[in-house]
Amino acid sequence: MAFSAKAALSGVRVAGASARPAAAQQRRCATVCAKKAVKKVQLVLKEQVSSLGKAGEVVTVRRGYADNYLIPQGLGAIATQDVLDAIAQKQREAEAAAEELRAQARKVATAMSTVGSYVIKKKVNDSNELYDSVTARDLIECIHAQLP
Repeated sequence: MAFSAKAALSGVRVAGASARPAAAQQRRCATVCAKKAVKKVQLVLKEQVSSLGKAGEVVTVRRGYADNYLIPQGLGAIATQDVLDAIAQKQREAEAAAEELRAQARKVATAMSTVGSYVIKKKVNDSNELYDSVTARDLIECIHAQLP
């Protein structure tokens, strides 16, 4: 009679055991889905781009859009700190110039309001119709003549 281990242990069961080895039971496959962070970069536009803005503006776009389209086409450049400082300086200068222009316009407006009315002399025919029309140049000369 031949001895068979299978026949000898057929009735014996170990609690909690299964057909797989212990190392295989402990390994679990966990899939973790992590959303990629959207990487954006700041660009200074060199030309007007209809969907982004005008030339000289600083815009924030996705890295792929910048690397694959805007920079190769020459529409934008990466905004470094030096470039941002230069743009801020230009904006301050433009605001100062605009404020100076507004101050001059206010001064002219107050001078024009104090004068009241302007008289432009032109020749007329017998039925009081002008021979010539009143042009913008005539108005400018009249205003300059009456302003202090």
